Amino acid sequence: DIIQANKDNFWDSKPNFCWYDFDIKHKAKYGALYNGYAVITNKLCPAGWRVPTLDDWIILIKFLDPEFDPSSPIGMNSAAKKMKTVEYWEYGVESTNQSGFSAVPGGYRSYSGMGGIFFEMVYEAYYWSSTKSLYSSDLLSLQLLGISDSAIIGPKNPQYGLSVRCIRN
Repeated sequence: DIIQANKDNFWDSKPNFCWYDFDIKHKAKYGALYNGYAVITNKLCPAGWRVPTLDDWIILIKFLDPEFDPSSPIGMNSAAKKMKTVEYWEYGVESTNQSGFSAVPGGYRSYSGMGGIFFEMVYEAYYWSSTKSLYSSDLLSLQLLGISDSAIIGPKNPQYGLSVRCIRN
């Protein structure tokens, strides 16, 4: 089962979710933050849906920016600008939400070694993928930063709390 974390329990190895700052008032606008252990249960999405893979995120970025080269070490693109809502972002580049993805800056929760602290609400959005990193036990994630047009793919320790977006199989 995926259980709701609270201030008294860290979620280092069990599937958990929580609201930013453990405050349910953030549910409607930003949704929940899930650790990577919840992602790998394959229980987050309804039947016929799943957490995106790395390939799914790359297909989306390439669709939004045909010039995107995923093999480039920098991976610059203009996809994030087209994925972010025009409201809720505290500062940064102009967003258009041209794609209808409607990313909101829900921030993230750090792992217990960092104190389980919440960061970057209104500044950044992070979405899990179900793909494991080739070099560690990390899962890959999609990162949308308020100060960047680029959608960034990077590894995250599964102890982090990130947002999840489900896609149809």
